[in-house]
This record gives sequence, C-alpha cells and structure tokens, in this order.
Amino acid sequence: MKTGHPKAAAPGWVVILAVLALIVVGRYALIAVLDSGPPIGDVGNEARRAPAADSTYDDPKIVGRLQVPALTELSGLAASLRNPGLLWAHNDSGDGPFVYCIETSGAGCGIWRVDGAEAVDWEDIAAAPDERGIPALYIADIGDNARSRATVTVYRVPEPHVATSQDSRTPTLNSEAFTFTYPDRAHDAEAILVNRTTGDLYVITKDYSSRSVVFVARAPLVDRAELERVTSIKIEGLLTDRTGASLSPNGKRIVFSTYAGGYELRLPHGAHFDRIWGQEPIPIDLGPHEQGEAVTYDVSGTTIISASEGARSAIYAVSRRD
Repeated sequence: MKTGHPKAAAPGWVVILAVLALIVVGRYALIAVLDSGPPIGDVGNEARRAPAADSTYDDPKIVGRLQVPALTELSGLAASLRNPGLLWAHNDSGDGPFVYCIETSGAGCGIWRVDGAEAVDWEDIAAAPDERGIPALYIADIGDNARSRATVTVYRVPEPHVATSQDSRTPTLNSEAFTFTYPDRAHDAEAILVNRTTGDLYVITKDYSSRSVVFVARAPLVDRAELERVTSIKIEGLLTDRTGASLSPNGKRIVFSTYAGGYELRLPHGAHFDRIWGQEPIPIDLGPHEQGEAVTYDVSGTTIISASEGARSAIYAVSRRD
C-alpha cells in the first residue's frame, strides 16, 4: 500500500474551467443588458427600477406601508368604487379566499371571506360595475406557474360598503364563479382588466418573455366559456413580466406592473378600445419596489398606486401632470 500525500487535482484545468464559466455568464449578461434598453440597476436594499420614465408623471412618492399582518404576499390592488379613497387587496397563493380593505396609508379597514371560492393562485383584482351597474370586485384565480391547469376562474362579488369600524367577525361575500379555458394551451397569468363600458374581461398572460398574449371574455360573462385570443403585446427588457394591470376609469389607459417597474398603453383619440394593445408601451416609474406585484389607478384615473409583496412594504403613488 502506498503512503504519502494524495495526488492534488491539476490546478490548470480548474483555472481553465473557471475562466470558461465566466466568459459564458458574462456573454449572456451582456446580451441581456443590450436587449433591455436603458439599464435596470439596484436601488437601495436590492430594489429595482424600470427604464427612464415618461415625463407625463411626477416622481413616485411613498404614501404608506402595508400594516395588515396577514397581507404578506400582496398580489393585487383595485381602487374601490363604493368607498372613495380605499383599496381592495389580496394575497398570492397560500392564503384563503380573503379580500382585504386597506387605506392608501396601508392601514387595514376590514377583511371579507369570499364564500364558495377557492384560492388556488389568486393573482389580480379589478373593480367594475356588473351587468346591472352595481359595483363589483373581480378576483382572478389565474396563476399557473407549471402551466398545467385545465381551467382558470374569475370570481365576482358585490363590492361591500366599508363601515367606519368593522367588528371582529369576518363577514362573507357571495360569489359568482366564471370558469374559463384557453383556446390553445394552459398559460400562466397575473393580470386582468374589466372594461367598465362594455363589461368585457381581459386576461394578460405572463410568459416569462417580452411577449404576452391578451385574451378576452366578452360580456355578458358566462361560466364554462372559452376565452378569445385578441392579440399579443411586447415589452422589451429585463424583468418585464406582467405581474398586474389596471384600466383607467375612462378606459383610455392601461398600466402594467412588472418586477422592475411599470408601463402604460394609451388609446388614440376616438379609437376602438382593442386598438390600445397595439400602442407603444411607455415606461412609468412606479418606485423602487422589491418585487412589483400590484397596481391600480385611483378613482380619478390621475394617480397610479402600486405596491410589492412583503410585510411593511411601501405603497407608492405617482400622479399625472396633465
């Protein structure tokens, strides 16, 4: 039996492999930066910023911080129609079928349970009138990271009136369930819109690329329907997955939240609504979110409110100048 020190690995090969790895990683990093347009850099505590923002909006300002202990994975925001100045919110997957009322300061103003609903992967929420003109909330259970769901569901509930103080009980909301299938295959999606004029409901996919597909369920909504493919939209750059969306009250602007910021589509004057999807996405600085997940216009349509998941995460507002 031989004794002595074991034979050391050849250091030359180690160095060569390390250099090759750095070259490969650097190459793809460079390609990503060149494809992304203006650079996205870290801003304090690893927060991300979008490309240079459109000057139509003021700089984002922190108006509050989430103060609801249960709201730790915020995934959707909608400005209340019945309760001016208040917001509706919900968690991502892992929570029960609950909607939360919050002030723009982040303080809680009530929790409601959605009766008859499951919370597989809730991803977005919208506020719009139903077919009778009654304010309603549309809650989108459309997340599908594995792209394996045969159907997705949007729940509609009557928007509750928020009392000055809610008691300790958790009230319930009766829900209507609209189950949809895609015409081609399963998709992951995190954004919905409801056109307040037509009642049409739009689903925008999150396909981990610069391109998303837009689907629609035409009003009046019916259960067990197939969504209609409208078009696809493209937003170049890094971290541009569409994680939330909101339609302005006048139906002329759409804002998307992404992991790194936001973008807005603007409808040409006098054009049919579906022409909005072909417009150039305009960068909007929503603030340095850790992971932008939720966005909404306020009831006036002049201010965009956004927030990220995480306990005590900041709530930002950015107001239009014109």
